[in-house]
Parts: sequence; C-alpha cells; structure tokens
Amino acid sequence: MTTYGGSQTNFDPDGFTLGAVAGSAMIAGAIGRGIANLKRRREGEFASWSEPAVRAALDLSEAFRASEHSLHLEREAASAARVAALELLLERERTRIKLALARLKL
Repeated sequence: MTTYGGSQTNFDPDGFTLGAVAGSAMIAGAIGRGIANLKRRREGEFASWSEPAVRAALDLSEAFRASEHSLHLEREAASAARVAALELLLERERTRIKLALARLKL
C-alpha cells in the first residue's frame, strides 16, 4: 500500500506540516464563517425591536440577575449557618473528649 508520506518508518515532516496547516486553515475558516453567520442572525433578530421592547428585556434580565444574586446570598447564609453549627458541635465534642481524658488520668 502506498501512502503520501511513505511508510510509517519513512515519515515525511513536510507533508505532515502541510496537512496540519491546511487542516488548521479549514477549521479557522469554518469558525470564522460560523461567527459571521451568528453575528448576522443576531443583528437581524434585534433589528426589529423597538426601544421600549429593548428596555423591557433589559429590565427583565436585570430582575432575573438580582433574583439569582439574592438566591445565591440565601444559599451562602445557609451554608455559613451549617458551618457554624458544625463548628459548635466539634467544639463540644473536643470538650467532651478532654473531660473524658482528664477523668481517665485521675
């Protein structure tokens, strides 16, 4: 069987480099076209929006963000309360162990 680069022991670095460069160029071109298509589609989506519609969408987005932030703060406070309770329990257990050890030494 004949291959472009020869046998596996006869590696052609120039052929490999050419293939790598061509493959990279093809991928970069596809990504560039995809970004351009996405940009055109998004521009088309928002071209028909009126200013009040844009403001309403931004207000809704901000309200959602504030709601998510509030939820995050609640979760953070609940986690802090759990940590504090565990620290208190750990301290009680340390004290209990110290007292038990002190009794054993007597």
